[in-house]
Amino acid sequence: MKTETSFSEKIMNTSTPQIFTTDEWYRNNQRRFNQSDTSRAEWFRINQQSKQLAKEKRMLTDSTQDEVTRSIADRAKQVFDCQKDLERSIEDLAAETRKLQVEKKRLENTLNEAQLSLIVAQESLDLRDQRIASDRVQDRLQSELNRLE
Repeated sequence: MKTETSFSEKIMNTSTPQIFTTDEWYRNNQRRFNQSDTSRAEWFRINQQSKQLAKEKRMLTDSTQDEVTRSIADRAKQVFDCQKDLERSIEDLAAETRKLQVEKKRLENTLNEAQLSLIVAQESLDLRDQRIASDRVQDRLQSELNRLE
């Protein structure tokens, strides 16, 4: 009595040529069709998920890039404004320095003139002191010259 072998056993046995019954062929074909349909559905689901994930990541990347671009633009504007403020301050300081140099020169000239007056006054006092006793005078001019000394 011959035992009936299953389809999968027949596939495993490669030493003898395999002959399938119509029912076995149909069941095997149906099983492969169902597996193919399941694989196709799984592929479609994974494909849709991949597309959705790629879309979400692209949107996130675009959003992040826009945010970073705005931040960089804001920072660049701050740096530009700061640079302009510094340039304005430098110009103001340079103008103030020029004014102070002019004032310094004016004060130096005034000091030189005052020193010349002081020298002249000192010479006058020295000349008065060199006078002989009969020519010496105590007057208002003498008082002013002594005050300057």
